[in-house]
Amino acid sequence: MRIHPGYHLRELGDDHLVIGKDAAAKQNERRVVRLNASAAFLWRAVEGKEFDVPMLARQLQEEYGLDAARAAADAAAIVSAWTDAGLVDA
Repeated sequence: MRIHPGYHLRELGDDHLVIGKDAAAKQNERRVVRLNASAAFLWRAVEGKEFDVPMLARQLQEEYGLDAARAAADAAAIVSAWTDAGLVDA
């Protein structure tokens, strides 16, 4: 999967915001999705690249020292949230 090319991460103070056009909307509506710090870290790590849940889990393990099970669960939750928000292309 890939991050949809219409979305970009922006920093506003301590907030991590994904901003882009909502392709599913009938009009040219802008969407804003707030990410937590670990999701923003993963976004930057895979922006413009193909990725999957195991790749994100490895990134979380390396950056945050999580055990494999916790990293896999967190990565799967992030991918699910991104998919539900329409931020990724399968």
